[in-house]
Amino acid sequence: MGLILADLPAIKTVWMLSAAAVPLSVRRRPAAARLVPTPTGCSRNARNILFSRARARKKRAHMTTPNFSGRLLHGPFAVYVGDKEFARDRTRINRLNVRYIVNCTPTLSSGGVANFFEKDRALEYLRLPMRDANTESVLAHLPAAIDFFERARIRADGAVLIHCNEGKSRSCAVALGYVIISHGRALDEALEMLRGARPQAEPKEAFLAQLATLTPAVRDGVDVSRACKRAAESGSDEASRQIGRR
Repeated sequence: MGLILADLPAIKTVWMLSAAAVPLSVRRRPAAARLVPTPTGCSRNARNILFSRARARKKRAHMTTPNFSGRLLHGPFAVYVGDKEFARDRTRINRLNVRYIVNCTPTLSSGGVANFFEKDRALEYLRLPMRDANTESVLAHLPAAIDFFERARIRADGAVLIHCNEGKSRSCAVALGYVIISHGRALDEALEMLRGARPQAEPKEAFLAQLATLTPAVRDGVDVSRACKRAAESGSDEASRQIGRR
């Protein structure tokens, strides 16, 4: 028999009372509100939020943390300044056609950075055993570095990478010295070029003080490379004095 319309309100009331009697923990949530557990023990919605935040943090870190090395010199002869992460990244080395690598750290046993691909005949290394200390003589290492750069430039078969540990001080100081001597730039001009290519460059003040003596010597036509070689047997202060007097 069909239901009488007059009985519908009573039936609805009974249904509502029955539903109210069911415990809240047993009631079925709407599909849109249900949280599906994941193997990690947290809800899928919560996990998505965590992943979203992690991606945002990673993106911010990528944008604000200088992890990539800059190209200091352009043209057929390219010079890059970087850190140990660049030096160990063979994919990037190949992509940028880096064939010559200047390692501005002591030997590995003395706390320096390894020549990661030293056995590879396609790469040529020069180690400048520089300490990240104010007493280190940058000028004493420049002659070997410049000879290495010039050999690479003449061969014209690949780019040069200059690196230290973090790519902030020692490698940057050597790069500045090369630009000043070989390109006749003043220290402030060379420093502007360097920071344009690698904003995180922070050469020690002691290194900059040594490099500042190169500018007048280059302007006056002094054979700076020869003066550096003579000064290499002296200390950092004596090296600066010999060039500054000329």
